[in-house]
Amino acid sequence: MDRWNWKAKREKKAFLALEDGTVFKGYSAGAECDSLGEVVFNTGMTGYQEILSDPSYSGQLVTMTYPEIGNTGINISDMESSKAFTNGFIIHELNVPSSFRTEESLKDFLTRHKIPAIAGIDTRALTSMLRDQGTLKGYISITRFDRSKLVGCLPEISLSFKKESPSSKAEMYLNSENVEREIRTMEVSELVSSVATISSVRRKLVEQQQRMGEGKGVVND
Repeated sequence: MDRWNWKAKREKKAFLALEDGTVFKGYSAGAECDSLGEVVFNTGMTGYQEILSDPSYSGQLVTMTYPEIGNTGINISDMESSKAFTNGFIIHELNVPSSFRTEESLKDFLTRHKIPAIAGIDTRALTSMLRDQGTLKGYISITRFDRSKLVGCLPEISLSFKKESPSSKAEMYLNSENVEREIRTMEVSELVSSVATISSVRRKLVEQQQRMGEGKGVVND
């Protein structure tokens, strides 16, 4: 989505409803679906791809406090795992990627992994709320455009969250059966490719460090 295309943003409405009754209005920046989860925040200026692919964020709607997100796009070498785990993504501004390493835009990545995202809201105000009140249950709505109806369904959303979410965060993310199932469903070729990619990146980093050391006349003890 073009950053300056205000008409396209207006036509793709999105809402973030919190369990305390607060509703933020923005525009859709990801998959065209709804999602609920635990709203948390991350203050990192970079690393959104690592956050999205980190299993520890499973079941959560992650808020990025840094306002400009998407500049570096997506690169498979920066993935923390084989897929994205977050239930939703909350940002202030979705930018068009401008990095030579970009293989895919953030919006395309979110759409492909069926992760809804909302942009155009005051993420720092939301972060202040979370800091003062603690984590809140939240619901990202792309399909329900009526604000009053969205607020009215909050009790139902909260009840659904309690039924669907395990009480322990560790139980959700680190359950050994889930980890084993993830490994079993991965293709052998995908595992081989992942190992080869990691080895290639590591080799290039070592070579680069060696060249930098030679150029500066650095003597290792």
